[in-house]
Amino acid sequence: MSFEHAQEESYLVQLEELAILTRANEVGIRVSEEEAQVVINQTKEAIESKNVDNWQETKESIDEQIQELGISEEEYWNEFLIEPYQQTLMRQHLMEYEQKEYPKLSWNERREQLIEQFKQREAEQIAEFKEEAGL
Repeated sequence: MSFEHAQEESYLVQLEELAILTRANEVGIRVSEEEAQVVINQTKEAIESKNVDNWQETKESIDEQIQELGISEEEYWNEFLIEPYQQTLMRQHLMEYEQKEYPKLSWNERREQLIEQFKQREAEQIAEFKEEAGL
């Protein structure tokens, strides 16, 4: 994969993520730090109690990430993961919301609609960003 292709792929993933999180905000989906922390604690507990199929690999990967970040294990579980988990939970809640609102569409079909609507609505800003980023 060329560098340019990798850049374009990365851009598209980020654009899709922004479209989904924007939609979640538009319909009033919010996830508190506390809600995210509950799920983080459940995940941590499952790994520590070896209730995850690949718990050892997962634990090793987490330990490597903690070391690379130069943070403590406590900071990892109680600070670093908050925002990613909030975003993950927002996506999950949005999927549930959209499936109720549009029961005849699969989540993938509705997700694609949302992304296209976002691209159309934000076309000018997207073009400016791509120009500034050299994409």
